[in-house]
Order: sequence, then structure tokens, then C-alpha cells
Amino acid sequence: MPRPDHGGAGPRDLSVTDALDASAAVIPLLAAVLTSASYALAATAIDLAAVVLCASGAFLVYLWDRAWGNSPEDATNRPTRQAWHARHPRYRHGATGLAAVLAVASWLLAPPLLKTVAAGLAVIGILHHTSVGGVRPKAHPILKPTLVGLAWGVGCSLPPILTGHIAALSLVPAVAAIRTLTVSANAIVSDLHDVEGDVQAGVASLASMKGPRVTRTVAATLLVLAAAVTVGMWWFTSSPLWLVEAIGLVAFALMVRPGRDALPGRLTLDLLVGFPAVTLLASLFL
Repeated sequence: MPRPDHGGAGPRDLSVTDALDASAAVIPLLAAVLTSASYALAATAIDLAAVVLCASGAFLVYLWDRAWGNSPEDATNRPTRQAWHARHPRYRHGATGLAAVLAVASWLLAPPLLKTVAAGLAVIGILHHTSVGGVRPKAHPILKPTLVGLAWGVGCSLPPILTGHIAALSLVPAVAAIRTLTVSANAIVSDLHDVEGDVQAGVASLASMKGPRVTRTVAATLLVLAAAVTVGMWWFTSSPLWLVEAIGLVAFALMVRPGRDALPGRLTLDLLVGFPAVTLLASLFL
């Protein structure tokens, strides 16, 4: 029997990349990798509950944005998201429910200070996508990358301290700076893919206001600054893991630099943010 028509693109029109983007399935993986890599850089054992809390919390925030239709600009920028969710109506409920259960369970296992920080980050994440007085922080060219970068930077760097590894205190500012700069750069340069829909929806971004050259320059500069921090931390700690981080950041900067013709796709940009997976792997051998 023929499948019911839910509208939007047909089954063969949606690639694996479209599905990964729409489902936000990459987000919890990225959060888990970045948080675990922070433990590796701090040379402390990974706290599984903290990693699950970061991953499930980030997943919930991005599902709120992608699966529940809170971004009108997606009608132009990401029509495949709407088509994918039209064909998979149960996904948003199942994924949201699972993420909520994991978030609550891991939150209950977390120490008090981590609970407080996680709750605060959740509020920031929700407000980022929500109109307050007619203004969405996501629609502001400065607030968007700043809030996104800080949420990821703080959320993925503080767990080693908040789960009792006091020795990692001196490393937290560096890890937070690296993650904040990297994710902010990704948020800035990713907007180059969304200029048309952002303009139609009244979303201001550096990409729509200043064009690709300035946008790429700012993103590459942030990544180079992050790489400089990692080199400084290598000098300070003598740990080769910081140099591994630096390699990923330099590669990211080269991929988005103004002189490069092709801009990586949205999924590739997210995967470049996830380069610390290599750091995590290297920690098993170094």
C-alpha cells in the first residue's frame, strides 16, 4: 500500500544528513564528547552521571528548537526539518520523553552545585529560543553566538569541578574559554547557510549584516584565539592533549577561513566542533 502523504519532501528527498539535522541526534553526542574531553584534559576520571546530564540537557534544548517548531526561519532555511518531522510525528515525543527521563535521573544523582548550574543553563537555553518582550535572543547578532558559546563552554567545562575534582580548578577557565570560543565561532559561521531565511524572518546575524568575508574572518579569529589558549595550556601543563586540541582548532579555522572557496556544510561544522573526540581517544594512550 502507498504510504500516506504528510506533505513536504518525499522519502527519497531526505538524506542522512537531513535526518541528523532534523533529529538533533548529533547534539547529545557532541555534548557527551566535549564534557568527557574536559575530564580528560583535567586528568580526572569521567563522571558518567554528569556526562549524561550535559548530553540529555543539551538534547532537550535543541529538540525544543528543532522538533517543536520554535524557529519560524526554518521554513526557508531548513524545510527538510519540517518534512522529516511530518513523516516521523512520534519521534519528537519519544526523543523528548527519553531525554527528559535521562535528564531528571542524572540530575538527581548530581551534586547540589551541579544541579544548580544545570538548572540555570536550562533556563538560558529555553530563553534563547523564546520571545521575551517580542525579542528572541536567537534573533540578535551578538546575543545568539555569545549565549550559545557560553552555555556550551560553561556546561561542558565545569563538571570536573562540580563533581568533586578540586585539582582541576586551575584548568576550568582555559577549557571554558576554548569551548566558548569554538562554539561561538561555529554559531557565527553556520549562519552563512541561513541568510535568506533569517532575513525573511527578521533574524539579524553577522552573516546577513556583514557578508561572508567578515563572518568567516571573525569565526576564524575566534578559533585561532582558542588554539592559542590550548598552546599556552600545553606550555603550562606539558600535557600533549592540549596540542591535540590545538590541531583540531587550527584545522577548523582553515576550513572556514575567508580565502577558502567552499564553506563546510552544517553537519560538517558541527562535527568539527566535536574534534575533542580525538582528544578523548588520545587520552587513552598518552
